[in-house]
Amino acid sequence: MRKVLCVAVAMMCAGMAGAQQAKPLTDDEVSAAIAAGLAKRPVHLSLQDEMGGCNTCPTTGFSMGVYTPAQWIASQAFRAKRKMNTFTLADVTPEMRAPVLHVDASPDLPNNIGGTGAASSVQKVVLADELQQTLIQSLSSQSEDVDRSNAFRDFTYKEVEATFSLDDVAKVRAMSPKGEFFIVVVGDHKNKPFKIKEKMLPKLF
Repeated sequence: MRKVLCVAVAMMCAGMAGAQQAKPLTDDEVSAAIAAGLAKRPVHLSLQDEMGGCNTCPTTGFSMGVYTPAQWIASQAFRAKRKMNTFTLADVTPEMRAPVLHVDASPDLPNNIGGTGAASSVQKVVLADELQQTLIQSLSSQSEDVDRSNAFRDFTYKEVEATFSLDDVAKVRAMSPKGEFFIVVVGDHKNKPFKIKEKMLPKLF
């Protein structure tokens, strides 16, 4: 029994020693991301609630974009080019290089401006394991207003940009045999857990 216990402990320690922490992007990796973003629209994981754009639902859903650090930098380069601005290595901040997962969450608005569906503002975004028993809060979270109007009144909703440590992402992924996990959008009218399924993972990891 003692021998088995020692072997088990040794294997556990070896696994812990083999785990590597995520590191910031190097100059070469950043340059490659910028080049990719300037060449064409960059790839990232894009998800939409099944209620998005509903005109008659009591509340509509959410849309979400998920980016790795390289994908985030590529998207910034793409946006800069579209606005006829330059984007070089000098424009990349240490925060952009950081080993974090970027999540943009925004409310879906009714397709018809006169639709009866009420959008739900985003309050925050959290990570959860596959069973939604372990929750991880964001490292940073910034909200912005989304304004919409019709002939009768004005609407203001909130969208959120949040970041999560890639090491924390690895922890919740390790709790699933397939590496699946949830990104949960918390709204003022409803919450929406988006499951990051096995088939989606190649777009991120």
